[in-house]
Amino acid sequence: MNEKLNTSRRRFVAGAAAATGLAAAAGFVPVRFAIGASAPVKVGILLPYSGTYAFLGDTITKALKLRIEQAGGKLGGRAIEYIAIDSEMSVPKAPINTNKLIKKEKVDFLVGPVHSGIAAAMAKIIGPRSSPIMIVPNAGHNGITGSLCASNIFRTSFSNWQPAFPGGKVMVDDGHKTCVTIAWKYGAGIQMMAAGKENFEANGGKVVKNIQVPFPKV
Repeated sequence: MNEKLNTSRRRFVAGAAAATGLAAAAGFVPVRFAIGASAPVKVGILLPYSGTYAFLGDTITKALKLRIEQAGGKLGGRAIEYIAIDSEMSVPKAPINTNKLIKKEKVDFLVGPVHSGIAAAMAKIIGPRSSPIMIVPNAGHNGITGSLCASNIFRTSFSNWQPAFPGGKVMVDDGHKTCVTIAWKYGAGIQMMAAGKENFEANGGKVVKNIQVPFPKV
């Protein structure tokens, strides 16, 4: 199977998982929204629609809407209003965009992001008592299901630790004794390389160099 097909499949799965997660989380709508309410359920979306990961943001959004449409087009019997903001893959803008969706738009659900740094910024703002339910469809920041975990944050993707840590031992088992790591210098790249290095060296390997490339430049 070629890499292009693999990449497309991963993107589709990520988007479908986000949609399924939101449909499943409908039962967790806060009481103030669910009882006797008839106004539309507001779904805020903070994903990249420009730049390096624009295709991924667009794919997740389409999959999200398709899955909800297949489920009847409503959440809890109520119509849905989507409010989407381009994250621009900008960590500095993440708090502003998140607060806009929460405080100004008053969304019931918040879907996003792709970028691990943005995910961390969003999670720090989300509070289990007063904020919406957050669905993370792609970003793998370890803290989302770790130090930043909250009762109203759901992940349908993965943590950056998950795919990288087992790979360290696999490399040693395959006979590799040394390696060089290379990744973009941002949350996902740093966390993935750290996890792989941890298990690689724990099993006798040695990381001789760690190359970090400025994001999103190569």
